[in-house]
Amino acid sequence: MKKVLELIHEHATHHSDQPALSDASGKTLLWREVPAAVAELQAILEAFEADRPIAHACDNTIADVITILAIASLSRLEAAIDARLMPDEQLRRCESIEASWLSKEIKDSIFADESHITTVVHTFHPEVDSSGYLIWTSGTTAVPKPVHLSHEGWLANAAAKKRCVPQDSSSRRVTLLPIAHSYARTCDVGTWLISGGHL
Repeated sequence: MKKVLELIHEHATHHSDQPALSDASGKTLLWREVPAAVAELQAILEAFEADRPIAHACDNTIADVITILAIASLSRLEAAIDARLMPDEQLRRCESIEASWLSKEIKDSIFADESHITTVVHTFHPEVDSSGYLIWTSGTTAVPKPVHLSHEGWLANAAAKKRCVPQDSSSRRVTLLPIAHSYARTCDVGTWLISGGHL
């Protein structure tokens, strides 16, 4: 199974001028721009405490997907928290796992001046044993609890889904489900990353 960085580089090389990510505002990031955006956020994240998860409010933006890729590429533990939750619940979840908080302002700062996101940057940090990411149980019978999933498991599940519902680099996916949750993370973001399509 290929790792996150291998997939990013492969698509940036083979599909460089194809759209990788678009959002509701009409903003689009090409595959050749993804590695530079990931590398820039990685540089920011290096200042975060290495032994703490990195939590962020996730509302399905391009910056959220770049955040997922950057944290995975640094082999850090990510905790995407659904931005639709009340602020006190977001804070409770962040505190319950003793996470460092990555603000929306920091995530969005990598797109403030897009002139630097034009070429493939090959200064990634090596991926070692990925720490994975945390999702929360639904809270139907108790307070929602974090569940740890590995990046390898995530990509393996996405590959299995892709075998059942094929897609390739010409595929375009629209996701309406929150990518802070398991289904959209696997079936939308994961299959997009494996196929090199347009999300």
